[in-house]
Formats: sequence, structure tokens, C-alpha cells
Amino acid sequence: MGEPHDEPVFIRCRGHYYYNRRNPIGRVLIVAALLASGWLLYDQYDGTYWSEGELRDAVHAAAEDMEAKPRSESSLAFWDYEGLIRDALHATGEGQEFGAVVTAAGEEGTADGAGPDRFEISTPDTTTVYCISVSPPRPERLPDPPSPDRDIDLAVEVEQGSC
Repeated sequence: MGEPHDEPVFIRCRGHYYYNRRNPIGRVLIVAALLASGWLLYDQYDGTYWSEGELRDAVHAAAEDMEAKPRSESSLAFWDYEGLIRDALHATGEGQEFGAVVTAAGEEGTADGAGPDRFEISTPDTTTVYCISVSPPRPERLPDPPSPDRDIDLAVEVEQGSC
């Protein structure tokens, strides 16, 4: 076994207590404090920036979520697809709470009066852009009043790259 150490774990110097580097337990506490500090700094950094993997996972999970739940016609009267995509991205829990940018791609509307159905998703922290196509296109004007009984199933396709 080892020799018993007469050195205390903590020493007092100028009114403050410090770990004693001459005591083996004090050395372990010094190393543990450094490792814990490093881990906390990394965790803080990781929570403030999107990674490529987080964006990929969030986009695919949001697309699956949008397809899984049928939307009533009355709920689409109050939401546009950009808002639905943004909410679905946030609900995945991936990445930071804010920072994902959802923009309509292409023309603002089609000849039949439908709104945009292709959207680009990006973040300021990543270089990858994803294109989401939502079908059917959301009509500019829904029936007045919208029917709460009519459900609309959305089909969502995800592609990596700009639309």
C-alpha cells in the first residue's frame, strides 16, 4: 500500500481554501474540476450552434412529423407552410431553439392561385441547405368558412441542396 499522507486535502491561504496538490485526493479533485469545467464549456458551445447532423436530423424528423398528422382545413387557414415547417423543426428538439431559416423557394404563387410549396431550410452555422416540397400546395384562399371536418394529408419530400 502507500504511505499515509499527513497533508490535508484543503489548505487555507489568505482567507481562502484551495485544493492541496501535495495530497493525492487534492490532485484528483484538481483534475476532476478541470475536466468538469471543460465539459461544461463544450456543452455550452454545443448548445448554441447548429451542427450539420443536427440540421439533417431535424429536417427529416420535421418532414415525418408533418406527414404523420393530417391537418384540418380550418387549421391551414391560420398557418402557412413556412410556419408549419418552422414549428415542426422546433418540435424535434434538435439544434438550438432558434436559428433555422425557412424561406419560400421559387415563385410566390402558381397560376392556379396556390401558394409556394417548396421551401429551403438553412442555418447561419451550417453550409448545407435542404429543400422541402409540400404537396398539395396550400391554396391562397381557403373556403369561407374553412371546414373543420375536412382533413388534408400532406406529402413532404426532402432533398439536400437548394430548390
